[in-house]
Amino acid sequence: MKLIRKLGTRLSKTGRKQSWAVYECPDCLQEVEKLLGNGEKQISCGCERKKGDSYTRLHVIWTDIKQRCTNPNAENYPNYGGKGITVCIEWSNSFKIFKYWALNNGYADNLQIDRKVDICGYYPKNCQWLTPKENVRKRKNTILTMVMADEIRYLYKTGKYTQKELAIKFNVSTITINNVISNKTWKN
Repeated sequence: MKLIRKLGTRLSKTGRKQSWAVYECPDCLQEVEKLLGNGEKQISCGCERKKGDSYTRLHVIWTDIKQRCTNPNAENYPNYGGKGITVCIEWSNSFKIFKYWALNNGYADNLQIDRKVDICGYYPKNCQWLTPKENVRKRKNTILTMVMADEIRYLYKTGKYTQKELAIKFNVSTITINNVISNKTWKN
């Protein structure tokens, strides 16, 4: 937050002197009173939370991108962060900047974010919005064979592999593994 002006000192509820200042929120440009020194540490006054941005589809996409690239406990981390896929600092630090890019580069509620070059990370020049059908066609997933499907079923029945582990081993989604195991695809 940007310091606008110092307000002087006030007594806290416990009788301590505290210095206050007025800051400008970078998101809504409103002036906000905060303790001097505390305001600079905050990124926003909280206006995005008040507006409900955290419940939007676009905010969920932003959160998911960051999770799969930075959180080793995330389900898709092995295919993203585990392979060196990163998120640019601007997007990682600010939903507002990501949202601005998305809305000015074709975002719509029926589209998915896609990296143009799969071995590169999430940053403005490498990302685009595609329909789910276009996104599936672009993927370079492993094409299963009947032999592979039988091996997946066999390995799963041994109890030594989870569906997630098999998905990583065969370079396919957990949904594909589930469909093979439940005989929805690659039936015997």
